Amino acid sequence: MKENVDSLINCVMKNIGFHHGKPIAAFTIYKCLLHWKSFEAEWTSVFDRLIQMIGSAIEGFRSSPSSANLPTPSEVVRKVEAKYPALLFKQQLTTYVEKIYGILWDNLKKELASFISLCIQVPPVLVQKIFSQTFSYINVQLFNRTG
Repeated sequence: MKENVDSLINCVMKNIGFHHGKPIAAFTIYKCLLHWKSFEAEWTSVFDRLIQMIGSAIEGFRSSPSSANLPTPSEVVRKVEAKYPALLFKQQLTTYVEKIYGILWDNLKKELASFISLCIQVPPVLVQKIFSQTFSYINVQLFNRTG
């Protein structure tokens, strides 16, 4: 199992891209976890390894100027009865999604604020409305998608 997890980590750490707008790495991880029955396991280290990998990637992502160009996955996933390690993993992923949302907010705010101030003299209320509308759209796309 350790060799399988090592292979998975090595595979998804590469920039393997997207297929029809869906992230290959995310779906590869999901399919492997299903196949290995990791969601139903009473104990497994695979989630810890994945969280460490994702945390490292987010720290690198934080400094990326083009981080606002992330697509969102939209495939319906199969329901499984999750045990504690999987539930903890879900909580940690939720924390990372919230962190990414904050990074997107900061990056977009920096990029749009300088662009708007250079191109057009707009009232602060209009700038605030643009940010509000943009993040309302992102919120719907990331968190409220029905699949």
